[in-house]
Amino acid sequence: MPSRTSQHAFTAALPSAARPFAGNLFSAASVYGIDPCLLAAICERESNYGQALDGAMTGDGGHGRGLMQIDDRAHRAWVESHDWRDPATNIEKGASILNEALSYFAKHPEVLDLLREPAGVAAYNAGAAAVLRAVRAGKHPDAVTTRRDYSADVFRRQNRLAAKAARAPE
Repeated sequence: MPSRTSQHAFTAALPSAARPFAGNLFSAASVYGIDPCLLAAICERESNYGQALDGAMTGDGGHGRGLMQIDDRAHRAWVESHDWRDPATNIEKGASILNEALSYFAKHPEVLDLLREPAGVAAYNAGAAAVLRAVRAGKHPDAVTTRRDYSADVFRRQNRLAAKAARAPE
């Protein structure tokens, strides 16, 4: 769901490590109709805005690429054909992946309305097929994610950023 957060308030809410990427996060979120606080929360969880990456800008045993940790196993063609180290390119791809995941679960009536957004966010981490299997088995979407808390943790981070943005002067 798009946010009514202004770019200024959004930027002010971000920690200093994330501010260099504020424009990229806000722009990519706007293109895909995603709350910029949600996209930033995923970036924080995935790479701590780049601070958790090694010198080659990778994580996850070398499989996660860039700020948004685009997985080279799931997105090999994209990784091989794009400058995934470029923050704008990487963030845009992360927003695209999130948008696809959210759209995927919007088309599955067996995923209750209450679980659609958590399922889409969990799919960013674990893949849509794994999350759908979990939901069909009566499990929470996070049951197949890293530390089994991915969407819950991302939503906590999103809510924290949104609250800070709401208090930021315009």
